[in-house]
Amino acid sequence: MPGLNQGTTNTYLPEIPAGVALPANTLNIAMAFDRAYAAHAAVVIASAVRYLPPGAARILCLHDGIDAEYRGKVELAAPGHAFLWVEVSAQDMPDMPEKGHINRISLFRLGLERFAPADWSRVIYLDSDLVIAADLTPLWSADLEGNPIGAVADVYQKPDILQARFSLPPPRNNLYFNAGVLVIDLDAVRKTGDLASCLQFLIDKEFDLEFLDQDALNIAFWNRWAPLTGAWNVQRYLRRNDPLRRSWHPFRQPAIIHYITRDKPWTRTVWHPWAGAYWSVLRATPFAKEVAARYGVTWLDRLRIRLRYWASFIL
Repeated sequence: MPGLNQGTTNTYLPEIPAGVALPANTLNIAMAFDRAYAAHAAVVIASAVRYLPPGAARILCLHDGIDAEYRGKVELAAPGHAFLWVEVSAQDMPDMPEKGHINRISLFRLGLERFAPADWSRVIYLDSDLVIAADLTPLWSADLEGNPIGAVADVYQKPDILQARFSLPPPRNNLYFNAGVLVIDLDAVRKTGDLASCLQFLIDKEFDLEFLDQDALNIAFWNRWAPLTGAWNVQRYLRRNDPLRRSWHPFRQPAIIHYITRDKPWTRTVWHPWAGAYWSVLRATPFAKEVAARYGVTWLDRLRIRLRYWASFIL
């Protein structure tokens, strides 16, 4: 393959956890977060299931030791849906130096071919700084055109640096994908060991990768990923007349809002035009008061956020 060598042995990944009896015809979602991000993950989960029938989601939560009581609070965001919690220990996944907002937790997705139940053939991976604003079913059934993963192009990054640094062939469509929303063909990556190879490559080349696992994923799946419509991972502040919205058809608004970098909606000193979507969903979880207190966001701040959010629909 043009990216990483297939079949690399990775000693950091544990065996696939024993599955549980779950209903058929469901949608598989995977996330990775620690206790600090559990409230934000609950927002992602609550926003996703509000568009789904009762019991339609199976949610795999990869974590680093969240206690049972706190896990129970997260599950209240999606009553009636199935949760599977897998603790990833220091022996399961190596520690890596943090780079800005990127930390060890983000590496957990590289173990999905082993962490996910054996009967899962496909999964939607979601970061914990998102809000789902549409039914995920079309994303779940997206045609990957024979590729092992589907993703949305990153609106800020280009593949040129990676191509030159690692002597890769010309990138298809000159695109580099954002790894915050992924549709993964688990059957395919289990056969090739792509994610395990990706993790090993990251361990070996961490100092050459500015965006760590996202760079490693782009190299591993170089010219082997299906571009998805930008509505499934809206990464920047777009107005109605922005040309990038043309790729959102048939969506009028973002299907998934992604609060990339440090521009998080729960940060009082940062403004994001779609912050109101986060706070609206947060009210439907058990974490609303906790998040407001933790980040010092007052009721007046939330009112301002809501007013500016409403204004984004008419400007």
